[in-house]
Amino acid sequence: MLLIEARRISKIYLQGGLFGSGRILALREVSLQIEEGERAGLVGESGAGKSTLARILLLLERPTEGEV
Repeated sequence: MLLIEARRISKIYLQGGLFGSGRILALREVSLQIEEGERAGLVGESGAGKSTLARILLLLERPTEGEV
């Protein structure tokens, strides 16, 4: 049984301020499936988007593109 599925998740944060605006690409087209009873680990460098993906999977944040 499928527990969670993410399809082509992308997240872009808009950054604004006194000296202009910019875009920060946090995730680009991430897909994963976790079946009931499976265990998964998420590993990556600092700033790789691990926390952003976790917040999206927990529905605490909306992706810019894709679906959970």
